[in-house]
Amino acid sequence: MNISPKEIEQIEAYLRQQLSPQEQQALETRMASDPAYRREVELLQQVFAAVNGDYPRRSLEARQALASEIELLEEDAEVQQLVQAFAKAEGSGPIEAPSSTRFPYLGLALMALLLMVVLGMGYYAYSQHSHKAYIQRAYLDTAPIDPKAAGGEQRGEEAQLRLLRAQHLFFDQKHQKALAVLDSIATPMPMADYYRAQIYFQNNQFKTASPLFAQTIKSQELDLIPTLQWHYLLARLGVGENIQEDLTAYIDHPQNITFLKDKARQLQSELEQNSFWTPLGNFVSRWMD
Repeated sequence: MNISPKEIEQIEAYLRQQLSPQEQQALETRMASDPAYRREVELLQQVFAAVNGDYPRRSLEARQALASEIELLEEDAEVQQLVQAFAKAEGSGPIEAPSSTRFPYLGLALMALLLMVVLGMGYYAYSQHSHKAYIQRAYLDTAPIDPKAAGGEQRGEEAQLRLLRAQHLFFDQKHQKALAVLDSIATPMPMADYYRAQIYFQNNQFKTASPLFAQTIKSQELDLIPTLQWHYLLARLGVGENIQEDLTAYIDHPQNITFLKDKARQLQSELEQNSFWTPLGNFVSRWMD
């Protein structure tokens, strides 16, 4: 049976379910009354299924039957015309189901998974193996100090009251207000420097805290030398200094208390490991700061 290009287009629209109800009814009526035309439509339907990727998903028996049928008809000029017309309409090249359409979001899912792994590694390194993490574990909480016992008595009652006020603000975590009160004390006081250093230290401003700790230690007015030295070492570590030798000296010093010596040994052990996680944790720490 000879079939025109216009009829091929109409059959293709029928197979794609793009005909109007009236056109579809007319085509199906013709198929019912014209066996030769129905045969052409069925053959085009098989070609259409193969071109659009349905062929690879058929059963083995169905594929073998279709292959045998096409092999018998491959010499038929009309069949060749139909196949070429559909191949031209659908595009040339191998007929296969694109693998990318089977898993359209696989690439995005893998990228999201990789991002989660990287972020998880970064957080673990930062929270467990960065110098900042070591400092937080080694930090010794500050205890209140009597201004009179810290040399405040020689500097007047007003200075003592201001120190007490600053101390209360410090322990209430109102650091900015505490700094303002400390800055209002006209007379230089090691205890004021001590609380300034603690405020900067607890806010991770180690470059500012380190010299204040050193200045307080040098004055020797506070009876907190082991604790001050310990916080001074931690502040230096926060700046990025190598404190291994100073840790050894701190551990060997007979006047330092056992509790702080144990903390120093633990910190020294963590620093000596210096595994892959430590540089990564420090990198994340600098990036977050």
